[in-house]
Amino acid sequence: MNFLLPPQRFLVGVGVALGACMALGTLSGPSEAWAHAGYVQQFNNRYPASQTGNASCAVCHSDSNGGSPWNAYGRDLLANGGGVGENGNLTPALQAVEQLNSDAVAGNNLTEIQAGAQPGWCNPATAGCNNQFYNANGSIAGAGNPPASLTLLDDGSTTTPEPNIQVTQASVNFGKVLIGQTAFSTVTINNTGQLDLTLNVALSGPLFAIVTPPAATVPGGGSTSVTLSYTPTASGVDADTLILTSNDPDTPTLNLALAGEGVTELPPDDIAQCPTGNELVDPLPDPITKGPIQVGLKAVADGFVNPLFGLAAPGDRGRLFVVDQTGQVWAVNLATGTRSLFLDVSSRLVPLGLFGIDYDERGLLGAAFAPDYFRSGRFYTYESVPTDRPADFSTIPTGVPPDHQSVVVEWRVRNPRDPNAVVDPASARELLRVDQPQFNHNGGQLVFGPDKMLYITFGDGGGADDQGSAGDNLGHSLQGNGQDPSNLLGTIIRINPRGHNAANGQYGIPEGNPFVNAEALEDGSVGGQAGCADGFCDEIFAYGFRNPWRASFDSDRDEVFMVADVGQNEIEEINMVRAGGNYGWRIKEGTFCFDHNGANRGFVTDATFSGPPVVVSPIAQYDHDEGISITGGFVYRGEAIKPLRGRYVFGDWAPTFVDPQPGRLFYLATKELEGSGDTSQSGILEFQLPGQLNGVGIKINGFGEDANGELYVIGSPTGRLVGTEGMVLKIVPASSSDEHEEETEE
Repeated sequence: MNFLLPPQRFLVGVGVALGACMALGTLSGPSEAWAHAGYVQQFNNRYPASQTGNASCAVCHSDSNGGSPWNAYGRDLLANGGGVGENGNLTPALQAVEQLNSDAVAGNNLTEIQAGAQPGWCNPATAGCNNQFYNANGSIAGAGNPPASLTLLDDGSTTTPEPNIQVTQASVNFGKVLIGQTAFSTVTINNTGQLDLTLNVALSGPLFAIVTPPAATVPGGGSTSVTLSYTPTASGVDADTLILTSNDPDTPTLNLALAGEGVTELPPDDIAQCPTGNELVDPLPDPITKGPIQVGLKAVADGFVNPLFGLAAPGDRGRLFVVDQTGQVWAVNLATGTRSLFLDVSSRLVPLGLFGIDYDERGLLGAAFAPDYFRSGRFYTYESVPTDRPADFSTIPTGVPPDHQSVVVEWRVRNPRDPNAVVDPASARELLRVDQPQFNHNGGQLVFGPDKMLYITFGDGGGADDQGSAGDNLGHSLQGNGQDPSNLLGTIIRINPRGHNAANGQYGIPEGNPFVNAEALEDGSVGGQAGCADGFCDEIFAYGFRNPWRASFDSDRDEVFMVADVGQNEIEEINMVRAGGNYGWRIKEGTFCFDHNGANRGFVTDATFSGPPVVVSPIAQYDHDEGISITGGFVYRGEAIKPLRGRYVFGDWAPTFVDPQPGRLFYLATKELEGSGDTSQSGILEFQLPGQLNGVGIKINGFGEDANGELYVIGSPTGRLVGTEGMVLKIVPASSSDEHEEETEE
């Protein structure tokens, strides 16, 4: 930050320009400012024409106590990614809350910003104003000084004159410990301030102990540590709290959760898992930034409930077939936007809509045309159906009903060359049926590869942490389904829909599948449950997935198979999948070790996993500072946007579950990526969407690719099974023309 003034102290005040957010004071001391000036500058950049000339930090805070209390607008920003930090990226959070109404004044936030009527920057003396400004001395009546974290030097760096306690982990997990034995763990405590930190520690329960206490005084810039022990006396999960009290004015009390599990025997050595580690609070601190590529979004069709995916029939350049979660496949005319019903399987589906909000992860989840569709008329669907018959594959204990079953069905279109032809509803032929323990994590992608085989994605069976609901392990293996290739959950399978050597006789097992016993192909003893008896189902192409939500082959490079895998609590990842690969879940989430944490919430840790088994790293990943659920897309091979060719396009469903928050549209920075995450890595960039104040405007459920290689964003405003506001948006060149965008490559 540059000031053309002599060194002196600057403090947030009122009646100053938004871009500066400063008022000159006369206090002595180094040149500093009590403000998140970078945040305010981002606000100014996003709303340059707004009537917000006297905005200050009180836009988000109702008084000068910094992080508390926040006003309603600040809380909405915070909930949507606008976290504290001078270099934080506030712009997506600003965009995310524009359509919300954070106060009692009529109109949404954007309307109020444009009118200068948002209470966050009204004059406190004005009737009806429900907020206050920082005074020129950094305080308001009875409020004291702003927190040290708001101190900003005028060279852009930050300083903390007061003591500032910092612990890099939010919890300590001792893992599984034999009853009567003792495990140890050390926590490092840093003082990132300039004054001495006085420190005291205590525990709230009896099973954990302080072995070595920390230093009572930690100088500025210094650190200390406390060593803890855990000695279980009975089977079960134990919890405690390490209470740190200090003279940090902003955080006088800091609590760290402690956990451990007493067991009578340790897990077998053949169950792969990471060593015990400490929870990582922010595993990927660097934000995703906007890249140089600008695109627009053109509405093509609407009126869907919650569309999930779009696909083209081979050779059909005029239509996109859109899969709606409620059971319909619609043929959309790309020139006119009109649509016609191609197939309706809604009567076959399990009843949809949960939790009283019509949310669900079941339904019609996938579809695919056979490569020879215009000759054979074959069409395939992936459906969530009731449990009215035995499954071909099951992890459910005898006598316990599954939540539902996933079924892959082959259909026929009698005259596929007729543009008015539809699926014959009497032609259904079931290929395979899989029991699903819980409602979520179903996978559901169907895609034919360049080898003309059908690839099908399955999630880990649902619940959380690949261990059922609240750790009950119902329908989940001890090591997690993702690491148990003796069942299909957590895998991508590869089958021949025209073959018959599977156990149920309804499909074939390709001889080239990585876990096939080739000699047994002759007598038909592979596939189905029989083909899983050696611990590896012959159908499996790759495993170690949590919820592979969309997979696609690069139409220009047959060997490139891109799979997006939805994370648990922290990491979203993109994998380049090869035959026989183990992609890590539940040992790892992204590149990080994962602790499933028993009946409690799982988390990523600072531990290191060296195998066995060998697990393949993702080629790209991001954490939940950026979004909560990845949506896989396609490598762009169209002609309309030249800088995008060869780059993988994907998105995130939304930053939160709050309805108005739209998804985000990303692409990989590296073009023509090859190999796997162990040999190749790519950064992630966000598209620029000029002129679209609400960004994508919808939850990104999926993508579509037409026969020309052009891409479509598909979703709905809520991501739920309500209304008919679902839409298809084509990714098009920005109005300024993409030809002038600079191409960059990592």
